[in-house]
Amino acid sequence: MTFRAKPIVKRSGRFDRGGDDRRTLLVNLAFTGAIALSLLILVGYAVWAWWDDHNGTAATINGVALTKDDGRARYAVEKFRLDYTEARIRTLQTLGRIPDSVAAQQLSFLEQRRQTLALIALGRMVDLELQRQLAEREGITVTDADVDAQFLKERTFIAERHGWLIEVAPEADPETGEPGEAQKTAAREKAEEALSDLRAGKTWDEIAKTVSTSSSAPQAGDLGWLDAEAGLDEAFVDALFAVALDTPTAVLEGEDGVFRIGRVTEEAPEEIDTTYEARLAEAEIELADYLLAVRGDVIRQKLDDMVVAELSAPGPQRHVLQIFLPTGTPTPDGVKVRHILFSPKDDPGGAATLPDTDPAWKVAEDEAKAAYETLRKDISKFDEMARTTSDEGSASQTGGRLPFYSPTTPIACGASRSGRTASPS
Repeated sequence: MTFRAKPIVKRSGRFDRGGDDRRTLLVNLAFTGAIALSLLILVGYAVWAWWDDHNGTAATINGVALTKDDGRARYAVEKFRLDYTEARIRTLQTLGRIPDSVAAQQLSFLEQRRQTLALIALGRMVDLELQRQLAEREGITVTDADVDAQFLKERTFIAERHGWLIEVAPEADPETGEPGEAQKTAAREKAEEALSDLRAGKTWDEIAKTVSTSSSAPQAGDLGWLDAEAGLDEAFVDALFAVALDTPTAVLEGEDGVFRIGRVTEEAPEEIDTTYEARLAEAEIELADYLLAVRGDVIRQKLDDMVVAELSAPGPQRHVLQIFLPTGTPTPDGVKVRHILFSPKDDPGGAATLPDTDPAWKVAEDEAKAAYETLRKDISKFDEMARTTSDEGSASQTGGRLPFYSPTTPIACGASRSGRTASPS
């Protein structure tokens, strides 16, 4: 008898758990999982990279983190301001309102700023945060109205005028080397004569080139375009912005003793740039980001004002050892003196001719005694009282300081023909 093995026929549609199908499935699953994991890693890295690129810390100021997006926004603001300033300079150059040489200098400066713009932007961003924190500690507040006013100022072209100058400086006295009353009178008369000639019809160029002692005389006194903050004599600039076109000003005596006549031939009135916000949009700068920078400018200005006010205030009176270098050598028993002067009718100059019986003397004496009693209780008030109540003309700047005095100095203690003094020291 012959036996034959029955062939095993693999059934279609059934999974072979121990065969090739199982291995293939596992390989496919593993490959798919690896791909999915790789994708997750790539997506995760992309998300992290995006977050770090935008929200990553660029700087930390006293625990406050400044992000990279903050840095980019500030960079964009600084770049916009440079670009805007450059465009304005080129416009004024084209209009002939600034010389080519001045425009070249200004444009060169802007180009230097561009070379370090990234550092400038980072520094400004850090400064802004430090100033914000300081302002908060000092109780300084910035309102939306403050920001709006500063933003308007930034968009406004201030008024300018094309000014001209005739200047007559007094000559020096041969003996003293300084202008005396005679020299000042002569200079004033010369300036008044020049003004009369102008009003009589003589040309400005003729008078300016022959009379003016200014370095601008060869150019007929051409000062170029000026604004109200030109840095010239204040009264002269005020007159230039008040006078009608092509009309000479009166003769003006400056704080330096020089006599001046001015005129204006052209003017550019104040103008608001209505395209400013559109330019910001073209530069892809969010208005909120720009106003944040403007707010920082306001904070900085308010801090500056606070510091100036503190430094300008009268200092407290203190008992200190003072090193003083006088013009002469004081005697060994000499003392440095300060006083507060109370004059009859608050007029030291008129006291010399005022009769002793005038009631104003008693009023001044009573004021001096009252000040003395106040100072006996609190000597620290001396400096402030000297600057605010003394009738001495220079007391507001000197605080009543006088030279060294010795026992033989011919002064009256506590009284003089100019008034009564309060000096508890």
